[in-house]
Amino acid sequence: MSHVLHAMKNESFDEMRLLPRFSGRKLGAAVTTMAWDALRERMEGPPAIGRRDEVPTWVKAYIDAKLADPELSVERIADACGISVPPIK
Repeated sequence: MSHVLHAMKNESFDEMRLLPRFSGRKLGAAVTTMAWDALRERMEGPPAIGRRDEVPTWVKAYIDAKLADPELSVERIADACGISVPPIK
């Protein structure tokens, strides 16, 4: 979202110089309002869940589905979930 707002702001302010004074002010106010609304939405919304947060859910679901499989191993779980097995120290 920040990239979109940044590009829109840059382009809008470049165009503002070509507009009549009143229109330029209205465009500036509209861009500012959109930026504040996006920021407020971001701050008030639920936190974004990243891939790292989802991995335990994937691992548990895979284990639950394959629990009866005699071939189930840490390596197979890791491979199925797209993660690596840390080396044993």
